[in-house]
Amino acid sequence: MKKEFLKKYLKEAGLGLKDLLRALVISSIINFVVLAIGLGILKIKYFILIALLIALVDLLPVLGAGMVMIPWAIIEIFMGNMKLGFSLGILFALTFIIKQVIEPIILGRSIGLNPFLTILISVSFMIFLSPGLGALVGPIVSMMIGTFLEVRKAFEFEKNQDEKIEDKKS
Repeated sequence: MKKEFLKKYLKEAGLGLKDLLRALVISSIINFVVLAIGLGILKIKYFILIALLIALVDLLPVLGAGMVMIPWAIIEIFMGNMKLGFSLGILFALTFIIKQVIEPIILGRSIGLNPFLTILISVSFMIFLSPGLGALVGPIVSMMIGTFLEVRKAFEFEKNQDEKIEDKKS
């Protein structure tokens, strides 16, 4: 029984990783749209291309969009372009918040774990480890917990069905 449980868990965990990647891609697409709109409003040349590049960088664990947006905002401020610098900072904060909220919701729904619990797990890891490491580990741990609960529930259901069949035979 334990061996079967482990096999099923590992299989489902593999599917959970696909769901995690899907959540990352969807949140990056959403951030691309937000970035494109924000950069367009700020009248940045080639705003769609820049938004696409930032969204691709946003797929990288730990680094994300901040790797581009924060230095860009700081440089603009030092160059005397305060309005653009602060606007880029606000745009980055918006995309960061969206990613931290949307990603766990999408992941939670796809693995059958309450989205609020997924956010709570991710934020806890960000607090206790570090923001970067927590952002990487939190969703993975959420996926593992959700997968474990799902597999355990399936095995309990099968066990109950087997017991009902045994009761009918006797």
